[in-house]
Amino acid sequence: MTVMLLINCSEVPENNDPILGTWHKELSDTSIQKQEWIFNDVYLGRYTEYGTKGILFETDFKWELSETGYTLSYPGTDRPPIWVTLESLESGSTALMASKTIVAIRSN
Repeated sequence: MTVMLLINCSEVPENNDPILGTWHKELSDTSIQKQEWIFNDVYLGRYTEYGTKGILFETDFKWELSETGYTLSYPGTDRPPIWVTLESLESGSTALMASKTIVAIRSN
């Protein structure tokens, strides 16, 4: 008896998009002290809001690349999608920008 096993493995393309990684924004004057976005290479990510006593809100998000920027959407929440671009700041940092407003800075 001979058993032949055929396996078809498709290679997952490597994603080197510059948005990959962790981005954050420190806040004051609100109950939210920090916002954090973690982008992974399968067009998903994790968004977290932190307060003085820990995590206030956490959800998954999807991200899509277009010719001019990125759309971040938060399925299963009432948060509206946001459209952002990547921009270099004078400080040398990279920022996620929405309508000329800094949404987050790349974390080191």
